[in-house]
Amino acid sequence: MKHLTLILLLALSSIVQCQDANIITETEFNNIKINNVKLSTIINTFGNKNAIEGLFGASIAHNLDADGNYFEYNGFEIGFSALLSVNYNEPTLGGFDIINNNFSITINGTRVTVGDNISLLGNTIKNTKSDGTLGILYMYCNGCNNFISIDYNQITNIIEKITYIEQT
Repeated sequence: MKHLTLILLLALSSIVQCQDANIITETEFNNIKINNVKLSTIINTFGNKNAIEGLFGASIAHNLDADGNYFEYNGFEIGFSALLSVNYNEPTLGGFDIINNNFSITINGTRVTVGDNISLLGNTIKNTKSDGTLGILYMYCNGCNNFISIDYNQITNIIEKITYIEQT
């Protein structure tokens, strides 16, 4: 539960100013892939351990409880929350973090991972986050509660972390 709580606190404390986002269609958003697994497929697991491990292999750590499920891999952490869900029995994807190059994200056919230069993403809109740093946001509507955030070093333009956040 402490990992899930950490993810939820991160999600809620990472509220960004979303006026400067890269708006893509809802279909394009749902087709974003983590290691070739569509975001919509991940969401539809509702955090079921067998389903998640069927997609990404055995986790190195996990926590399963009534409030949600958390899975940790080498370079990827993902959490589902029943507290965010309309149906308590179907936990909502609360967030994930890609923190090294063992996992990648593909957006509209462009694959990037931690350590890549943001130039691979093409001409993107940069967003000023609440802490004053820049990030690249992808969402399917202006003001959506869920988005992908790509954090990068502002001097080197190297991707440092990729995050999904559901702020519902």
